Amino acid sequence: MRTSKPRVQDRALISLLPIILAAATLIPVDRVSAASIDGTWVWPPLATANSCRWARVQVGLSATEEIYSCTISGLSEADGYAPGSTLPLRTVVQSGTSSVYGRLNQDTTVMNSWGHSPRFLTIGPFCGRANAFNERPADWPFVVGYGGSPGSNTTRPTNANTYYVTFTIRTYNTDSGEVSDTVLTSQPGYRTVHDNDDYLDWNRPGPGGTTIDPISVGPVEVLADSGSGSSAYKFRVRYTSGLYSGLNLPPRWRTSEDFPPSSYDNSFYDRARGWPSRRSDPDSVTQFNWLYGRTTDPWLDQVGYARSEYDQRGATEPQVLLVIDGQHWAPHYMMPEDPADTTYTDGAMFTYTVRPTDYLNFIDNIFLFPFDLPGQDAWDNYAVRLAGRPASNNYVSLTAGPHTYEFWATDDFAPVGNRGWVQVGWPGNDAHVEYLHRVAPEARRVDGLRSGVHRSRQSVYNQQQGGPEYSWTNMRRFGDTSVNQPDPYGYTLKSHNALSDSDIPSDLEALGSSTSIPS
Repeated sequence: MRTSKPRVQDRALISLLPIILAAATLIPVDRVSAASIDGTWVWPPLATANSCRWARVQVGLSATEEIYSCTISGLSEADGYAPGSTLPLRTVVQSGTSSVYGRLNQDTTVMNSWGHSPRFLTIGPFCGRANAFNERPADWPFVVGYGGSPGSNTTRPTNANTYYVTFTIRTYNTDSGEVSDTVLTSQPGYRTVHDNDDYLDWNRPGPGGTTIDPISVGPVEVLADSGSGSSAYKFRVRYTSGLYSGLNLPPRWRTSEDFPPSSYDNSFYDRARGWPSRRSDPDSVTQFNWLYGRTTDPWLDQVGYARSEYDQRGATEPQVLLVIDGQHWAPHYMMPEDPADTTYTDGAMFTYTVRPTDYLNFIDNIFLFPFDLPGQDAWDNYAVRLAGRPASNNYVSLTAGPHTYEFWATDDFAPVGNRGWVQVGWPGNDAHVEYLHRVAPEARRVDGLRSGVHRSRQSVYNQQQGGPEYSWTNMRRFGDTSVNQPDPYGYTLKSHNALSDSDIPSDLEALGSSTSIPS
């Protein structure tokens, strides 16, 4: 029997169908992800080695996508890194298709998400690998890891170098469980400068060519740097950044910055106690202060003063501090002479004038004159606009007798363990550095003072390792070798009556006691 040609072709096609179908199952489906990395940050992008930093990635996902895995590279694990999850630092989200919350590295990462998309993954804090002494600023759990830093290197290329971290992300389809072939990567950059990239100076040419006098007394100065309780004492100092890097960093004791993007969770997370502790919105009651904040100004002289009267008094951020008689629990907040000058690489002048005042009418209250109500009112019209002077000292600027004075500034951002590397200026003696450690409560705390500090020469890392404090010689700036006059800038009138290091108490807290070295 003959078979028609078309029928033979049909039978041939039918016989090939299983092969065609089998081949179709062997050819992979195009598993392209619709996910995207919509933002990556290292925050702050410019900071010192002693500063805490955080890395963040923003991941956009479709309705049927979720994060399969996320890793970060460019950071090394902190000394003593011992996560309870046993996950390495590089693992942000473990590979898998179960709940992403259950696969998160809880020891290093916080996931901020208002909904399914976008997801924010924040890793940190980390700090520089090496400080000015080529030692770690801190180890676990104060930081989870280390990023790039110049260490003791003071050359311009190294201090201006850009470092990178790399995020690598894969996603999967929540309906089919298939892992996407798309690999998302992003490399945010950041810079780390030497801890001594900033400094304070005086007794040198200032604005207009005049010499910066760290203290001048008026209206009549009978003896050099001396006056009476009725005199006005004007203090001036210059703050400069970028000594080694040429980069601009402001002096700061807290932050009002938001972690970008500010439209979502902008919190910073601290792990000093071994778990992530959220630092609330910087303008809330629990502000992100590491040493001093807006509410730590007992002189009520606008700078640093906030509470519920923040909007009324127009408080600004504390920057450079004047400390008299070592009383760091009652600092004077210096004001910039030119508030518009935020270019610190060529120096910015700060000033504070201690003069006899009674703007808050304390004496009126004592003698039963009209009572000055709390908050803003007619009695406070001058105090509301105060800048760089006490609101009231009962018309006595300084008590009779010798006094010491010093200038403080730091450019650290959230220093590890709230222990800042602080530039300290003792005109007529030296310029040196101290570690200031936030402690609470402060034994000599003034009502309303939210931040007390302890002075030392010991880093967080050295304390964790049981190491000694650094010596005074290690902490001095610009090759200065003595606390005796003259200081590095040649100022011959002393702010502290010290002839040798043996005159400085081993416990720097004693500088604020009645037995401290006098001026």
